[in-house]
Amino acid sequence: MYTQEQKNSFKGIGALVLTMFDQDLKLNTDEIQKNIRFMIDNGINSSNGFLVCNGSTGECYAMNLEERKQVVRATVDAANKEIPVVACCNDTNAFSVVELADHAKKAGADAVLIIQSYYLPFNEEQIYNFFQFVNQRVDIPIMIYNNPSVCSGVEMSMDLLKRLAKLDKVFALKQTTNSSRHFIQSQTLASELLIFTGSSSTEPFGDMAGMHGFFSFLSCFYPQMQIGLWEAIHAKDYIAAQKLHTKELLLYDWWWNGGLGQTFGQIVHAKKALELMGHYGGPSRPPLVPLKDAQTEKLKQIMHTWGLI
Repeated sequence: MYTQEQKNSFKGIGALVLTMFDQDLKLNTDEIQKNIRFMIDNGINSSNGFLVCNGSTGECYAMNLEERKQVVRATVDAANKEIPVVACCNDTNAFSVVELADHAKKAGADAVLIIQSYYLPFNEEQIYNFFQFVNQRVDIPIMIYNNPSVCSGVEMSMDLLKRLAKLDKVFALKQTTNSSRHFIQSQTLASELLIFTGSSSTEPFGDMAGMHGFFSFLSCFYPQMQIGLWEAIHAKDYIAAQKLHTKELLLYDWWWNGGLGQTFGQIVHAKKALELMGHYGGPSRPPLVPLKDAQTEKLKQIMHTWGLI
């Protein structure tokens, strides 16, 4: 169950933090911090959002625990108490999840985001046991993450989510379901959890389903559009929200129809977008692969339409 303080602190845009690497694929925390400051300088702040580091968009799967701890420290330092920080603490090992969450608390993060058990298609009793184990051993608010796409196709039911909401550290849900019915049914959880849709692509529909905001990888290079979308939604101006949603669909439509050409290809494209704007993007670690020339040209067309280049 969320508190009023948490409701005030976590709202709007969950701005996903990219993890930057140098050309040797070593962690580059200086460039991570520059990109965070770019987002903050362009309007992402505590009045409209929060930062989220070490998620899938942050290539958490490609880093060891120590590197992920470094990213949390870099994010908290760059945030400079101007905006809340949520640290993702995902792992197949529950002890590693606890270790990452403990570190996030010590580093100054405001909450942690934890996905359901993955790798194997665990049942709901096992998933509950996983979250209960972590909940009993950490001292930081927990946002749970429902994403069947990266959890062997396992969808957490409404009954399970309501059960998890009773755990004393759990206050929020990142909802990335593939089911429209499950998405709409999320409204039944709104009195117990702060709910965030997993992507800006599902707004403004998320607001109509009782959600408190949305996660956004577009914020790392086009924060102004995501701020405009949130402001329109927050004001219940759905005509303005639809116009911005249509605008961002230029990229999502290309993505969903195979334009990215690889799983989690949005990471590579976001980094390339930053480079096209004159910022640092850098490479991504395997298994992600660099853009093809034709993909770069299409990205340029979209960004030109948006007025970014």
